[in-house]
Amino acid sequence: MPNKIAIIGGGFGGVYTLLELQKRLKNEEIFIFNKESDFVFTPLLHEAATGGVSTDNIVVPIRSFIKSHNTFFIKDVVTGIDPVMNTISTLSCDFEFDYLVIATGSDSNTHDIEGVSKYCLFLKNIDDALSIKRKIISNLEQYCISKDTSLLSFTVIGGGPTGVELAFEIDDYISTTLSKYFRDQSIKEHLRVNLVCSSERILSSMPASMQEEAEKLLKSSKINFINKSHVTSISQNTVMLSTGRELKTSAVIWCAGVRPVLPKMIGDLNRTVVNADFTVGPHKHIFALGDCVNYGTQVPMDAQAAVKQAVFVTKFLTSVIQGNVINLGFKYKATGQLISLGKWRAAGVIMGLPIKGAFAWWVWRTIYLVRFPSISKKFKIMIDWTVSIFSERDMSNI
Repeated sequence: MPNKIAIIGGGFGGVYTLLELQKRLKNEEIFIFNKESDFVFTPLLHEAATGGVSTDNIVVPIRSFIKSHNTFFIKDVVTGIDPVMNTISTLSCDFEFDYLVIATGSDSNTHDIEGVSKYCLFLKNIDDALSIKRKIISNLEQYCISKDTSLLSFTVIGGGPTGVELAFEIDDYISTTLSKYFRDQSIKEHLRVNLVCSSERILSSMPASMQEEAEKLLKSSKINFINKSHVTSISQNTVMLSTGRELKTSAVIWCAGVRPVLPKMIGDLNRTVVNADFTVGPHKHIFALGDCVNYGTQVPMDAQAAVKQAVFVTKFLTSVIQGNVINLGFKYKATGQLISLGKWRAAGVIMGLPIKGAFAWWVWRTIYLVRFPSISKKFKIMIDWTVSIFSERDMSNI
C-alpha cells in the first residue's frame, strides 16, 4: 500500500514541498489542501498593487503543479488535525494520512492595536493588492474634483521589506504614471507618502549597505520617513503615534509584521516551535515548515527560507519512507538579499557582494523570473515589465 502524504498550505512552503515530493517519491499518494485554488507569488504583490504587473500573471493554479496520477489537490478549509488518529478534518470531510507537512504560512499581525483591522489595507493576497490600487486611483479621481490635498496622503506602516518596497512603488506610481494620466501637475506637488517605522532605521534585519541605499533614496523621494514611532491607534483618516504625533492620512496600509497561521490541533500540536528535523513535538510523522513555524532567529519568515525548508523536509521525509534515514541537520544560508526601490532602483547583497542601482534592479527582476514556478507566466511577467519600461504602468481601476 502506498503511503498517504498530506500537505496543508498552498504558499511557497506547501507548493515547493509538493514539487519536490513528486520528483523524489513516484509511488506514494500526495494530497495538497488549500482554501484557495491558486498559488500567489507574493514577492511581486507590491508591483501588482501599483500597476507594474497584472494580478493574473502572478497567480498559478495549484492544479497545474500536479504532474503524476497519484497526486491530488483538495480545495477545502482544514479545521483540525488529530496527530494520534492521523486524521485531518476539513469543512467537508475527514482525511487519513501517514505523513503530514504543515505549511499554512502567515497572516498580517495587527498586534491587537485599536482600529488596524477596521481601517487599514493590507498586502497579503491578490484582493489586497487590487484594493490598494483601487484606493490610490479613487483618491486621485476625487482629488481632481475637490482639490482636497489630504486625498494625496498615503501612509505605510512598517519599515521591513514589504513596507519599504510598497512605499517606493506608490511614490513612483503616482509621480511618474498617474500624475501624467490625470494631467494635473499639482498631484506631484501635494503627494505625500508616509513610511512609519518603529525602529531607528528601515530594513533593520538587512545588511547595512541595503539600509544606506534605501535611506539615501528616501531623501530624494516624496516619502516622509517617520522613525522610532509605534502606532498606538488608528481611526478613520488618522494614525496616532507613540510620540504623541497625530498623522492625518487618506489611506493606511499595514505592513508591520506577520504572525503564523496554524489550524486547530488536538494535543500539543498547537505551537510553532519545531524540532531540528522540522517534526512537531513527539510526532515524527508530522512536519511543519515556512512562516508558520519558529526555527530560531537565524531563519527569516520569507519565501527563500520556506523553499529551502521544503527541500530539506522532502529529502528527509524521502529517506524516512525509503528506510535509509539521512538527517544532516538544516543549516540556513541565504543565497542573497534584494529589495526593489522603485523603477530602475534596487539594493541587495549577492554572495556577500553589495549591489545597487539599475544593475541591482535588473538582477532582482532576473532572479524572480528564474524562480517563478510557471513557464507561461514567466513570459507574461516579462511582457508586463517590458511594456512598463517603454510606456506607463497599468491604470485600470478594476
